[in-house]
Amino acid sequence: MDNLRNSTIQYYENNAEKFIHDTVNLKMSEAYDRFLLYLPANAHILDAGCGSGRDSKFFKECGYKVTAFDASKKLCRYAAQLLGQPVINATFDTFSPETKYDGIWACASLLHTNQHSMILTINRLLSMLKRNGILYASWKDGKGERIHEGKYYCDLNFEWFENEKNSLSGTVVEHWLSNDVRVSNPTKWLNVIIAPK
Repeated sequence: MDNLRNSTIQYYENNAEKFIHDTVNLKMSEAYDRFLLYLPANAHILDAGCGSGRDSKFFKECGYKVTAFDASKKLCRYAAQLLGQPVINATFDTFSPETKYDGIWACASLLHTNQHSMILTINRLLSMLKRNGILYASWKDGKGERIHEGKYYCDLNFEWFENEKNSLSGTVVEHWLSNDVRVSNPTKWLNVIIAPK
């Protein structure tokens, strides 16, 4: 499984420019609005797997404090330029928080975590939240693990969360399906907001 993770990271290293071009200007308005409803005005947000830095930039422009990390060194460099602040090069299991966060944003990033480790990874993120904190995450709606264009994917549906709710150290407070914001892409996304127990 480490080989699959490494090959996925390598894909982003090799294709950083294309990935940035394809994603940096996408509008995530619905997910932003739902996530931010749960946060105080001066919230500190962790962007976990920040990619191009698109979402961190939006949150900063809204007046929030943002910490961001990504597993790809190239994406970290680009995101740091976009944000005007350092971006940490780390994976979900190597990132070391220096504080507790009001919100964690994991948009289309946990989908590269293998299913065997998914609960452990989600619970680790939940442990980084303040008492009233909130985690947003999204996956391609589906079931099972696959390799596509050299990237590992774990697709989840809400039934998976229902089956795993006793193992989750949080409670799903909201979930919804959405279309891909790229009109030409038929992908359906599972969006989940989780509060720590």
